[in-house]
Amino acid sequence: MSNKSLIIFGEALVDLFKNGAVVGGAPFNVARHLAGFGKNPLFISAIGKDNAADLIRQEMSRFDLSCSGLQILTNQRTGVVQVHENAQGHQFEIMPDCAYDAIETSAALTSIKDFTQKNQQATMFYHGT
Repeated sequence: MSNKSLIIFGEALVDLFKNGAVVGGAPFNVARHLAGFGKNPLFISAIGKDNAADLIRQEMSRFDLSCSGLQILTNQRTGVVQVHENAQGHQFEIMPDCAYDAIETSAALTSIKDFTQKNQQATMFYHGT
């Protein structure tokens, strides 16, 4: 997979556990793991301009994951999931109306065009929620 270009599309969010915040979201996790393996995927998502967004950008930086496909929507909040832990396990309360629900099509297509021009063509497109 060394010369393949990868595009990952979907949510980046912050899970709020009682012991702290964890950056996640299935597409974000795929992109982060690929970056950890030395790949350079294009990750397309949207975040707001808040503390959760700061955590996501810090995690992207930590894994040297490009922010070129990350949209910052000042009129939306970053995705957050409140995790309730109890004897039966975890219950997830997904907050509605988040930035990843409002990824802008034209900006995403521009990111893909720029990425594929640099990398010749995309060989895999992953979308997950």
